[in-house]
Amino acid sequence: MFAQYGLEEKALDRLRELFDIRPDHLEGLELKTRIDLQAGRHENAVAGAREVSRVAAETGNLEPWHELRDELLRLPDRLT
Repeated sequence: MFAQYGLEEKALDRLRELFDIRPDHLEGLELKTRIDLQAGRHENAVAGAREVSRVAAETGNLEPWHELRDELLRLPDRLT
């Protein structure tokens, strides 16, 4: 989505600014993981998914992790 509109780098810049202030921002981590996945950066996406899982468990807000996990499981070639 972001890459097709040329907004990927701008989104990543904004996320970097967010992570400077709040490194464990759950929605930001989820979005970065989705951007990495869409861009084919699978190793980054797997690392991001693990981070989303960790933060979701720590905060007790598991819905973002469940949505991301379900999306990853629907991929034709699962990332492991």
